[in-house]
This record gives sequence, C-alpha cells and structure tokens, in this order.
Amino acid sequence: RKDGSEGFKIVGEKIIGNGTFGVVFEATLADGKKLAVKRVLQDARFRNRELSVMRQLHHPNTVRLHNYFYTSRRDDPSPGGVYLNLVMEFLPSNLNSIIKSHATAGSDGKKTRQPLPLNLTKLYAWQLLRALAYLH
Repeated sequence: RKDGSEGFKIVGEKIIGNGTFGVVFEATLADGKKLAVKRVLQDARFRNRELSVMRQLHHPNTVRLHNYFYTSRRDDPSPGGVYLNLVMEFLPSNLNSIIKSHATAGSDGKKTRQPLPLNLTKLYAWQLLRALAYLH
C-alpha cells in the first residue's frame, strides 16, 4: 500500500495496537514477510528520540528496527501532517497476552488462574533482565 525508501513496499496492513503516541500495524511485504509498522505523528513542538534510539539497538532481546520512512496525511496538507513509520520485527504475541492466556475457564464456568510455569517465568525474566542490562 505504501512505498517506502529503497524499494520497500507494504502490500497489506491491519491494526494490532494503538497508544498515546501512535498506531501499530501488522504489515505484509510483497514477499509475504510479516513486520510491525509503528506510525507516529511528528509534532514539531516535541523532539521524538525513538528513531535515534531504535537505530542504535542491536541485541537479541530487543525488537529490531528494519527500516523507517515518512508519510503525510492525504487529507491534511498542513506541515504538521507528517508521520514517522518505524518498520520493526513482528512478534505475534507479547508477555502480557501470554500471562493472560493462563487464566482459563474452570469446570464451573468461572475463570481460574493457572500460574505461568516456573521454567517460562525464569526464561522471560532472564530475557527481560538481559535487555535491561543492554539498555543501561
């Protein structure tokens, strides 16, 4: 759908999340590879450091930035209608959804909580701490 830099082309996208600073899309490239694209409105009043930080990250426990490009809103010709699109590695799940998936319906129809298995708890804690150590 959108042409990016150096022949980069997204052929399909769907919203997978949104927040205060932008919207995240699941994007499919022409070759079928799935990526995540975070679209952030560039506000001249604020300095957005996310791109400069993401370009420096190279660690197995941080999300990888593949590419970035700028787009503008077609319905907004003002100079403030510019978006930064961060093209990142797509992760089909996140820690929050994994933890929530362990709340299952019991035989009485009520939700019962099953703790995350200890080996997974240790693995996720190790990965989070490695990423945190790398960032500091």
